[in-house]
Amino acid sequence: MKLIKILLLIILNLSVAFGQKADGFHAGFLGGFVASQVDGDNYAGYDRPGIQFGGFTNFMINEDWGGQVEIKYIQKGSKCQSQKHGIYFELKFDYIEVPLLVNYQFDEKISFEGGFGVAYLIRALEDKDGDGFLEPEPPFENYELNAIIGANYKFSDHFIANAKYSYSILPIRPHPGNQTYYSDRGSYNNLLSVALYYMF
Repeated sequence: MKLIKILLLIILNLSVAFGQKADGFHAGFLGGFVASQVDGDNYAGYDRPGIQFGGFTNFMINEDWGGQVEIKYIQKGSKCQSQKHGIYFELKFDYIEVPLLVNYQFDEKISFEGGFGVAYLIRALEDKDGDGFLEPEPPFENYELNAIIGANYKFSDHFIANAKYSYSILPIRPHPGNQTYYSDRGSYNNLLSVALYYMF
């Protein structure tokens, strides 16, 4: 948590510094939904629903480029249920995440973004048979580093619709025995999200 607080303070200070030199900076709130899976758990599909909410600040460096930092609570995980094959599996993650993004303004309404996110795992629960959640064994990493790409559509001066794709850069848990398969070194969060941003 200390790392996230330090990063947030640094980026907020940079936002103020750049904002004073450019067109100023703006802040607001965000909320939305998540569809996620965990690559490496042998179950495919964005079947684990979740929510996200938090705040953000952004600034323009020039007419085309800007930066944005967010801090948010976000749910991730994985889910597979098949009565036919007698399968039930579910992973639930609660993270505090700080995405650091660069924005490119395509036109007045549409912009694209890319960057990285640092996330702290608040809680992880695992249900392997439908009988209830337990703490995962072995445990998942406390921190996640992920890559992010996304797009925005500006409805008005205050409301922006956003869609993101995010994928873990480093494994959130290694394979048993630390086995590796080429670039596959464990489990990775893989998620799609949509959100509505309100800017002051």
